Amino acid sequence: MRLSSGCARGDDGIVRCDSQRRFISARPRWWFVALADCSSEDGLNVTYWMSLTNAPPGTFWKEHFSADEFYILPVLITTACVYVILLTLSFHIALQLRSRRLLHISYKLFMASLLCQLLGALCEIYSYVNLGLRGVPAANAYLLGQLAEACSETLYTVLMLLLALGYTVTKSVLTTSQVRWLVLFVGATAFLQMTLYIYEFEIFDPGLVLYIYESPPGYGLIALKLIAWFVFITRCCKTIRKLNTKLHFYASLLSLGSAWFLCHPLTVLTVTIFVDQWVRESVAKGSSLWIVFLGHVTFLYVTRPSVNNKRFPFHIRTCQVVPIGGRGQDHGYEPGPRTAVTAFTIARTPAYLSQSH
Repeated sequence: MRLSSGCARGDDGIVRCDSQRRFISARPRWWFVALADCSSEDGLNVTYWMSLTNAPPGTFWKEHFSADEFYILPVLITTACVYVILLTLSFHIALQLRSRRLLHISYKLFMASLLCQLLGALCEIYSYVNLGLRGVPAANAYLLGQLAEACSETLYTVLMLLLALGYTVTKSVLTTSQVRWLVLFVGATAFLQMTLYIYEFEIFDPGLVLYIYESPPGYGLIALKLIAWFVFITRCCKTIRKLNTKLHFYASLLSLGSAWFLCHPLTVLTVTIFVDQWVRESVAKGSSLWIVFLGHVTFLYVTRPSVNNKRFPFHIRTCQVVPIGGRGQDHGYEPGPRTAVTAFTIARTPAYLSQSH
């Protein structure tokens, strides 16, 4: 017997259903599918396969994407193209810095951050292309992309803290306490980041939690970033007091670093409170990519080796020897007046005078 719902009861007593439903709404909304057998008191034992689409078959950009994912793939493709350009420019600048012996580990960290961000975008593009073509995302590629982007953010944050400490700008060696604090910060960030993804995999309900930072590990990461911002401000001010000749660079660094540390928590707060649920994921993803892009492109501009660039930070050469007992804290590399010292004199002897006559 075939029912109007598209279901038919077989000779074995199993009801098999094969049907389609189409809904049209003026705006994105949640749809809930309910199954019930009102004549039974034993409940339902259901095995089902369900494909929910948002557009006619063949519409790649919308068919298998939910309303809050419509614009993520175009944004990721644009991001990947832009980061290919940024990475090419960074390699060009790195070659110039290397020829001048100014290619420090801080700039290498910046290039590693760019590379991780590009890798993350490419992995997420692969996952979303699979979703658009087959209706199923590549979960492993998506996770790898998220981890790569988290690594990019962590590397850039460490770069900001190193520059705030004056490393490769005003000194070439960090103290033991500074190294210990940086290792602790990176370890805590990595632990919370891994906990965040494990928490998402084990506990998150995709129907209720729409943003990854709506969780205790996410709040912990936000708090850690605020603490890092406070340390960043205090260390920048202390470095400026010690060496005011780098005022132009550290004024730019204060603005860049403050925007970097504060925009992410403010974005999380804004997205969670003010953004509608059906656009939350797209807005959060776009905002996160935009913040990281601004940080990268601004640092690339500030570190360009140009004569007119008064904010150029690097003047300590990579071949420079650390002075004994100075622990890299002095600034003897800076241009300044030099006092001429007589090392030895050549006097004309009587024998030489007699020969000349």
